[in-house]
Amino acid sequence: RTALLHWRQFGVALTLGCAIALAAVLINEESAGLAILGMYCIPSNSVAPLPHEPAILFFADFYRPIWITIAATAGSGIAAFSDYAIVRGALRHEWVARISRGRWFRWAVGSFMKRPFATVVLFAISPLPVSVVRVLAPASNFSVWRYVAAMMLGRFPRFYAFAWIGFLVPIPTWVLAIAVIAPLVMMVLAHRSGEDAPIGEAASVLESIDITGEGAELPKDASSVASVDAPR
Repeated sequence: RTALLHWRQFGVALTLGCAIALAAVLINEESAGLAILGMYCIPSNSVAPLPHEPAILFFADFYRPIWITIAATAGSGIAAFSDYAIVRGALRHEWVARISRGRWFRWAVGSFMKRPFATVVLFAISPLPVSVVRVLAPASNFSVWRYVAAMMLGRFPRFYAFAWIGFLVPIPTWVLAIAVIAPLVMMVLAHRSGEDAPIGEAASVLESIDITGEGAELPKDASSVASVDAPR
């Protein structure tokens, strides 16, 4: 039920975002680029292997940085709801659930819950891998609304900085196109050549690390994932 609830929240957010984008285009056709950017920032700020930076840099040549930032941040906020739906659904599978019961995963959740809001903001605004908090926030039962708010709070200044770069520094379109296409091509080539084997090896290592919780004790702050509640 929890995963279904998060999918509904994502559906409502996506519908509302599409409605606002459509209304903006109907009122002013010149805002079509902003609508496209906002929609693009949904998959590019979730699990899809799409970088959001090239799109922001491209559209910054046509709109003011503040409007670019608002559109991109709105898209990232909608994507944040899908993070919860995807991760909470994945945790229902035994293979993923076993990993989540591992020693190091529980330690990561316990560390995250010390400062969950600030941690999400930090990963959202910095070059740190944001996928880390995309997994830890849902796994720790951190409030979805606070997660979305923290993600948008961190993304806003990051997007604003990229928008100003694109506004001030002309970047050839072909360079931005390569930046978008290259990750997709690399992913396809890696899949075909079997280069994704390290991922499976890493998963095997995680599975083998004290999955049952027996052996070394966890730090006091890293309690079981199942017993961790979001701070009020």
